[in-house]
Amino acid sequence: LSLSNTLLNGDIPTEVGKLTNLKVLDFSGNDINGTIPTEVGNLGKLQKLDISENYIFGTIPAQLNNTKLTSLNVGGNYLTGRIPTELLKLPSLQALNLTNNRFYDKLEDILDADSPNLVEINLSNNIIHGTIPFSRKEKKNKIEQIYLDNNCITGTIPKNIYFLLPLVKTLNVSQNNGATDRTKCEGLNNDWAIESCKDEKIDNKAKCQREVGGGLKGTIP
Repeated sequence: LSLSNTLLNGDIPTEVGKLTNLKVLDFSGNDINGTIPTEVGNLGKLQKLDISENYIFGTIPAQLNNTKLTSLNVGGNYLTGRIPTELLKLPSLQALNLTNNRFYDKLEDILDADSPNLVEINLSNNIIHGTIPFSRKEKKNKIEQIYLDNNCITGTIPKNIYFLLPLVKTLNVSQNNGATDRTKCEGLNNDWAIESCKDEKIDNKAKCQREVGGGLKGTIP
């Protein structure tokens, strides 16, 4: 069912959950508002969901884990909250586009989800915070493209970044720590720096907090 760019408005009806044979649902580029109904999770055969470029708010329902999604695009809306771990671990999911929303989540939690078949993930222009985690062993993810620009990420790029993302071809971490919208990161990274450095010795706390809370820095590994 493709109804993109057709000037649709109003909410996504809950009755959509009764179309149980749907494989594609595309409402992109309209004037739809309201939330994503949990009933979308009833679409057990759904492979592609595109509701990008609308006025949808609220959170991503965890019920999407009941689908067979290979591609999810909710970019260009007003969605908030955390990214459901169940969604990140969905075995069928290959492409995830959450760009230009207000998702608030720790980068470490997202990358630790070990998404089995996710190839492309676009998280640009959200409120993703924390640091790029250090990995002591090679992860088994298949991520080739990851976009993290225009978020609130701090710290450095680990030297062993290819342990964390062994197949990565594109990594975009430009314009972080509020480079284009400082208000969304104000206070956030200061709190994160304090939490990250709580186990440091007294003499090292201030230095640690400056390094963690001051945006991405350091050398390219």
